[in-house]
Amino acid sequence: MAGIPWPSSALSLTLGPGVESIAYPRGVPSSETASELQARAAAYWVVRVVSSSGHGRFEAFVPGLSAPFALRDGAGYLLAVPASRSLTPPSR
Repeated sequence: MAGIPWPSSALSLTLGPGVESIAYPRGVPSSETASELQARAAAYWVVRVVSSSGHGRFEAFVPGLSAPFALRDGAGYLLAVPASRSLTPPSR
């Protein structure tokens, strides 16, 4: 899954309540995990698509229920956000 990155000139992105799809506009910092993205967005969960034998499967990070995974450049992520908020991407 490839997310639609917000413009690199924008310092933040407004997330609406519900499920949002994002990608990092300036690349992902080397130590960034789903846990950091979940906390920054105040999301319930973060999901990525993992390719396996030509098929995709969803892998979720849910705080307290699953282990965080590393985020990758060029990948998109789904977030479940409870309320509108502004999300600022980290610097590389």
